[in-house]
Amino acid sequence: MLKTMVDDLLEEEAANAILDYWETRRKIIDERINEMLANDVEASMIDIAQYIVRGGKRFRGVLTLLSCEALGGTVDKALDAAMAIELVHAASLSLDDIMDEDLKRRGKLASWVVYGIPKTVLASNFLIPLAQRIVSKYGFKALLYVIKAWEDVTRGEILDVYTDEAGLRKEDYPDVIGLKTASLFRLAATLGVIASGKEENIEVFSDYGYKLGLAYQ
Repeated sequence: MLKTMVDDLLEEEAANAILDYWETRRKIIDERINEMLANDVEASMIDIAQYIVRGGKRFRGVLTLLSCEALGGTVDKALDAAMAIELVHAASLSLDDIMDEDLKRRGKLASWVVYGIPKTVLASNFLIPLAQRIVSKYGFKALLYVIKAWEDVTRGEILDVYTDEAGLRKEDYPDVIGLKTASLFRLAATLGVIASGKEENIEVFSDYGYKLGLAYQ
């Protein structure tokens, strides 16, 4: 009985520590995103860019920070990478909403419903190269990882859309979520490793991020 109570308390303590870590890091990422959008986005596009990026759990960005810190790095080293991954993720969601004709996203109306399809597409397309430029500070290898991840997300969307009318086969589902979802989790972990300067750990962290993304989906 006593052992069970102790185990329960330890599990609760661990869970609270994880939640505290996520909440504090999420706030840091949000602050950095708001600062960047205010300084680096054209005035005519700030409103829609903020709308697209606002909200969300920031799991991918937090994973970037966690991966970096786990290898002895600091939040500051990985913060721009965490912000970039959230920009890519937000852009992918806003475009996905258009194709799926989803009316809501993150508890509010989807961007295309509020601002229209043309402006949403333009703003989303702007966020992708912006994220790439931000990541370029970590070197050419980091930039290639971002490009590959966006290619994977697009391939996943193509597979999803072009098989939708015939019905997505059960055996195709792992490929779709691997490309659309897990690829960004893999990128998040990989960028965290690069930011830490311990690139010999890329393979194991990349694999972890990918499997975490599959489990999340």
